[in-house]
Amino acid sequence: MTLAESVGKLSLPEAPKAVLILDASESAERQQEAILQLARGVLDLLPAQVDPVLYFLGNPSPYQPAQLSTNAGIWFLENRKRASLVTPIFEQIAEPERVRIAIVGAGKVFDLEDWENTLHLQRTLLVRLGDSLQPRPVAKELASPAPTELVHWLHDPVQHVALSGPGFMPLGWSNDSYQLVRCGAAFALVGENLSQWPVAIRFLADPPQDVRAQLQHASGTTDTLPLQPANSNDLPEPPIGRLDAREQEAFDCAIHQQPFRCPSCGGECAWDLLRCRARGGFGHLVYPSIERARLNGFVRMWRGDGDVCFRAAGRGVLLIGPDQVIVKTHGARPLIYQYSPSAKQWQETSEYFTQYLRVGPDAYAILV
Repeated sequence: MTLAESVGKLSLPEAPKAVLILDASESAERQQEAILQLARGVLDLLPAQVDPVLYFLGNPSPYQPAQLSTNAGIWFLENRKRASLVTPIFEQIAEPERVRIAIVGAGKVFDLEDWENTLHLQRTLLVRLGDSLQPRPVAKELASPAPTELVHWLHDPVQHVALSGPGFMPLGWSNDSYQLVRCGAAFALVGENLSQWPVAIRFLADPPQDVRAQLQHASGTTDTLPLQPANSNDLPEPPIGRLDAREQEAFDCAIHQQPFRCPSCGGECAWDLLRCRARGGFGHLVYPSIERARLNGFVRMWRGDGDVCFRAAGRGVLLIGPDQVIVKTHGARPLIYQYSPSAKQWQETSEYFTQYLRVGPDAYAILV
């Protein structure tokens, strides 16, 4: 069985909106300072990209969180006579799946049971600084938490993403911050603490629709997402470059395992030498054209229309034949793997990658 190439993409859902609801009722008057201090601590700790919304129980009108410290006395006083109800606020939330809600108070919220088993209440954390907020348990509740605990509820960002599945092998990906990782007999594409999570992937899998992204949040909770459909436009082919005349002479010698005159320094180089150190430092690629293209990873080289052409062929994986790839992971030698349909796994062969490996008619691969 020959695995077919597929293209998919991952886009994480938008972060939930943070909604903070404070109890300013007469029953919570003795705890007003504690409620205020906890709210201030939470708002100070929320990252700048979070745009929280502030409410008071019984009042459907939102308040500006940035003005809480300045206007707390006025706001608490004007909401003192309101009933401890969530309905006026919950009715303003049209998409509860896109919010995280925290209610901070001291005493019963009288209409919680009206929202039992709703998504609104499932997305709500009750925070008591005195008596319980619920007559009977219908929602999650914490007693006198630290501000950090409440922040973790309101803002629980993704910190780790791992894409994997049966027979999964990524051949190319658009976000260079993701890394190929070997996990036992399987492979995964992993991102950690990235500023940008979206990625398009060209991959092999058995079957493609079983590839999943496991998301781990700061709280330790996990979610699983499927890949979205994509096409070649989401992961375009890299541009083709061409060697100059001196580089082509070196290439022709190298593929026949003969020493050549280095196009970089003019000295003689062994056929499998890619980085010349005649000028000191970490050395220069013997192919200045490839160095100027700033390629990293596998490079495919072939003769076409009289010239020797080259193109980036994958940072960590190169497809070299039916169900056969070369894999380079961090700290390990490039190794050739063969796919086993019966085990749905990639299995090591005894073959290692060597420079100028033949990968097609008049086509060769190098690793830079």
